[in-house]
Amino acid sequence: MRIATYLLALGLITLAMFGTAQGQPTLPASQVPLDLTPMAYLPLVARADAVCPGNAVINGGFEAGNTGWYTATTGVMWKAHNLIGTRAEGFEPYQGDYGAQLGGYEGVWDVLTQTVTLPANGQLSYWWKVTSYENLPHMDWLAVRLLTNNGTMVTTLAFHDDQDAQNIWKQDVLDVSAYAGQSLALLFESYNDNYYFTTFYLDNVCLWSVSAK
Repeated sequence: MRIATYLLALGLITLAMFGTAQGQPTLPASQVPLDLTPMAYLPLVARADAVCPGNAVINGGFEAGNTGWYTATTGVMWKAHNLIGTRAEGFEPYQGDYGAQLGGYEGVWDVLTQTVTLPANGQLSYWWKVTSYENLPHMDWLAVRLLTNNGTMVTTLAFHDDQDAQNIWKQDVLDVSAYAGQSLALLFESYNDNYYFTTFYLDNVCLWSVSAK
């Protein structure tokens, strides 16, 4: 079941904010209690960075490469991979030349994060796509979380896995107004088990106040 995949290694903020000198994360020794509160989706409104007024996310469209983002992966040797890159490098952004891709190899755990200050009447949106070769359902997943900077999970905002519709760009739009004024780590995390693999694509991350309309 999907919930079983939630119970995999989730003590992510230590990895994300305090990775080793080599940039290779260490899997956490303990699991973080999970918040399975239903996601509060808002009506979909397509917005690119250019029309995301007052974006609290630095480099939300990834067009400045890794600027603003901390990235880490457990992939080593031939599985070592960048999480942000260009079309020329084989990445598939939703818009522009740069995008983010998590997963794509068996047995890897990837993290993309930055600390943000949540605005009043905050709304988080991003575009995502999944491509999977997984033949055991719900084994590879992407989670979007908010954590404190000392590693305490605040909430899981969204969760997708290898059973989502394939090769279609979709937009999540999430109400984060409950966290207004807080400085939290926005975390995109993916996990692939050791059999077959799934790639999660990400672009145009926008965190803004809906009062900015």
